[in-house]
Amino acid sequence: MAMRPHFAIGVLATFSTLGAFSAPADPLLADFQNPPAATRPVVWWRFMDDIATREGIVADLDSMQRTGLSGAVVSYCTSNSGMSQPAAGLPVIPILSDAWWDLIGFKITEATRRDLDVWFQLCPGYATSGGPWITPELSMQKLVWRETVLPAGQAFDAVLPRAKVDPKWNFYRDVAVLAFPAPAANATVPPESVIELTDRLDPDGHLRWTPPTAAEWIIVRLGHTTTGKPIHPVTAPAVGLECDKLSRTATRLQFDSYFAKILARQPASAREKVQLFFDSWEADNQNWTPGFRDHFRRLRGYDPLPWLLVATGRLVGDESLSRRFDQDWKTTIEELIDSEHFAELARLSREHGAHRLRAQPYNGPINFMTAGAHFDIPEAEFWLNKPEYGWWSLRMIASVAHVNGKKVAAAEALTAMPADHRADADPFATKAQTDLAFAHGINHLALHAQAHNPWPALKPGQTTGFFPPLVGPGQIWSDFSGPWITYLARCSHLLQQGDFVADVLTVFRPNTKGYTPPTGFAGDLCPEELVVSSLTWDGTALRLPSGMSYRVLELQDNTTWPFPKLSPSGLEPGLKGKPRPQSISLPLLRKLHALVSAGATIVGPRPAALAGLAGYPDSDREFTRLVTDLWGPLTAANTPVPTENRLGLGRVFSGLTAADALSRLDIAPDFKTIEKLPPADVPWIHRRIGEDDLYFVSNQRNAAVSFTASFRVTGKIPELWHADTGTVTPARAWAARADRTEVTLDLDPRGSVFVRFRPGAVPSEPVRLAAPAKLVTLDLSSNWTARFSPALGGPPDPVSYPTLTSWTANAAPGVRHYSGVATYERAFTVSADLLRPSTRLTLDLGKVKNLARVTVNGVAFAELWKPPFACDITTALRPGENQLVVEVVNVWANRLIGDEHEPADIEWAAAKSKTRQGRPIARPLAAFPEWLLTNQPRPATGRVTFATWNYIDKDQPLLPSGLLGPVTLTASAVR
Repeated sequence: MAMRPHFAIGVLATFSTLGAFSAPADPLLADFQNPPAATRPVVWWRFMDDIATREGIVADLDSMQRTGLSGAVVSYCTSNSGMSQPAAGLPVIPILSDAWWDLIGFKITEATRRDLDVWFQLCPGYATSGGPWITPELSMQKLVWRETVLPAGQAFDAVLPRAKVDPKWNFYRDVAVLAFPAPAANATVPPESVIELTDRLDPDGHLRWTPPTAAEWIIVRLGHTTTGKPIHPVTAPAVGLECDKLSRTATRLQFDSYFAKILARQPASAREKVQLFFDSWEADNQNWTPGFRDHFRRLRGYDPLPWLLVATGRLVGDESLSRRFDQDWKTTIEELIDSEHFAELARLSREHGAHRLRAQPYNGPINFMTAGAHFDIPEAEFWLNKPEYGWWSLRMIASVAHVNGKKVAAAEALTAMPADHRADADPFATKAQTDLAFAHGINHLALHAQAHNPWPALKPGQTTGFFPPLVGPGQIWSDFSGPWITYLARCSHLLQQGDFVADVLTVFRPNTKGYTPPTGFAGDLCPEELVVSSLTWDGTALRLPSGMSYRVLELQDNTTWPFPKLSPSGLEPGLKGKPRPQSISLPLLRKLHALVSAGATIVGPRPAALAGLAGYPDSDREFTRLVTDLWGPLTAANTPVPTENRLGLGRVFSGLTAADALSRLDIAPDFKTIEKLPPADVPWIHRRIGEDDLYFVSNQRNAAVSFTASFRVTGKIPELWHADTGTVTPARAWAARADRTEVTLDLDPRGSVFVRFRPGAVPSEPVRLAAPAKLVTLDLSSNWTARFSPALGGPPDPVSYPTLTSWTANAAPGVRHYSGVATYERAFTVSADLLRPSTRLTLDLGKVKNLARVTVNGVAFAELWKPPFACDITTALRPGENQLVVEVVNVWANRLIGDEHEPADIEWAAAKSKTRQGRPIARPLAAFPEWLLTNQPRPATGRVTFATWNYIDKDQPLLPSGLLGPVTLTASAVR
């Protein structure tokens, strides 16, 4: 593939005859080239084992500012290792102590001085919300019970046995006492047979009762106790219980005991710089809270008491009715978490002046979509090289933003397991994955992670515990990462503009993970509550108040319960995945009836039952009538076959996919490739900015690719916006085709591009622009010298490279195991006739491991972090001899491997993980070494690095490093 020229923006005016560049100054372009701070990534900043120094905090913050980050998400964790033990000489500042609170103020002040935002987790650790101030009464609660069998013909007059509880907490409160005639074996309990005896229970637990019949009766004493779930991972002073997420009182106590105190430490200059963050739910389940019965009656319209017997392992009414009650119980929990925890956190944050609440509203008994609506910045997550971790959340969080009119859909980015980041990741290794996240709808990144290093002179230094850090001053390539950070910011900025374009709206089902729209189309998930309250049909499209519009509304199959452990009664695990009837709520069914009657199109399976028991049994009769109207009468054999039913002006498809429905509506794919490339190879996203259409297209292959992209756009002219360089160029080849526009895209390995379509006079013939003519290419691959840093174990004298080879090919251990910056130098000559205004000269370094910085005649150019490792150096050249300096930096792996072959002055504890090859890694220090604790010089063992965790195996292969070439200088004629 021909090299893409890196034109300066001013050169683009020469293409104004195409109609794309004749407009006046474009504010979108100015912010694209220099993205605003709010679009720049933040970083997870982790403090380990209460070890901290002010010197280290300053160094951490300076690094964030220097590399172009806009802030940090702060957490305080324990490594659960020998380093968690107190030791004389460690700069330990116990969490929640007076000195720790003072350090919070220092941290905020120093961050504000650098114009950095700081988000604090809702509690110590990263899961989830609680602390030592949460008593058992205000902790997460669960229903417990004890059964007593009353023989036929007997009365009961004694203390009624209650459920056993964890003696650690010894906490129990009564909920109710229920009695019912003992059913025959495997029989269900009729709800009308259940008698409540709660008011007969004395405060001391004594019950006096005579059954109304002589049959055998069963008495159930229901109560609640703490789940005992603690927050984690925290150091000893912060150990405490998770707060009750169904209690507004507990939520307020949590906020006041932690984040409000952090806010109180901020100086006046820090207003709006300190914000709250809620990490993904890792608190397990809870199914009760004081007052739950009243909440349930208010929200569901009936008394749950007789149905609570489902929790004891019995079916009440029958299996179907018991499942419907379990669904109501679960829905009530979700709604209370929304109102009593998330909504209250949002209200308290804003009341205290923190207006950018950031949260990951998933996992646990949460309605992802309704919970996400409370947050200013909903956040997903995706893990490095591990598609099964977090990636399912990306489109879901993007949907939260789209349907609620939120500008930002963020993601915790590139979190890593030890086997997936063995001190070997660089920015290019992450590019395809971050681009895929952008294509899934994410438009702001929180990079995972940077450790607070109390000893800035020791590198890599303190790490982020079991999970390897990616960025920060301890990362060897950190000072070369600015252009990568700017690339992420440019992508984020453009993807925050305008509105997402989609065709399919899918009704969200709580606790499902992942969402995949039909190939060639985009879509969103939407909570049932928003569909019912706000979705309308305007005669051409389905519309939400956020401004989003769609062509088809999709219902998902819900015959399986995605996560049985979240069944609040425990019924679903006992049924072991037994299929459920396709169900739907009555409010949603009524809304669908109205939308279809008005002209909307719906696709999805025919419901067989109502979800929940509200209004039962009258609600079931209305259900039957509405389903028949929408899906038509059942076939004679009740067999599901693809059908189309018309109601009013609209249509209902069943037995078909959303793609099938769009095809029947004559709606063409929004994006495709003429060459029919696998969709996973070229993910994309489409936004509309006023009259303009903006597409982001990514090449997921690790090889350059050229293809013809077909867009559902007409009457507009394409231009290419390159987020890696901040430049804009016209499309080199494109054509208007009927109702589409085809554009040839040439993408680098793991490359990407924004295609912006602007209204203009579209040529009737295909456009073909000639590539700049190459005049001459000079080979600069030989006769280099390289200087290595002795402080990083390199040789004191320069190393000659007659031909370019990897450092690992050098026999000297200081070069073979070197990690750090090596400075290459050589001179070259340029003739005066190549320095004409019509000529551009591009330096291409060929293969580089891993990042590079070019300086020509003292003029430094932006760091290069991905192929092609090329830059236009025309402005720095002069006739005759020129001095070329190339600084190259690799990754830490080789030096860490080399150090493991040196005599040990540290001791590693047992490994906590293994690589995919089965070798042990992720070893923490058994304890901090004596030389560190006593502030003595390190023993001269030959080791260069110091890290608190070891993620490598000393026998793993060394990684190619350095300037590998070929290095060329190409002169091209510019028209």
